[in-house]
Amino acid sequence: MHGNVKAQYEHVSMDLYIGEDGVCIDGMKSSNQGKGECQAMIVLLREDFQGKDLSASPPLSPAAKHIFDKMGVIYAKEKESVLE
Repeated sequence: MHGNVKAQYEHVSMDLYIGEDGVCIDGMKSSNQGKGECQAMIVLLREDFQGKDLSASPPLSPAAKHIFDKMGVIYAKEKESVLE
């Protein structure tokens, strides 16, 4: 499976791009902020795509940046091979 995918977990929705070498989070929204559901979804993505890189487009919100930094998600511009 390659290309754009919309994924959901609990109250979180993510726009993902699945490439040959990895997965990139292009957008993330939660209707239940502050409950750890975004972090849980990132853990599930890592489990589902073991052996592939997980990156994210640079986030627009400080909350998303905090989550990505806390979870060790690299930004797509730092790891362009994910999008190849």
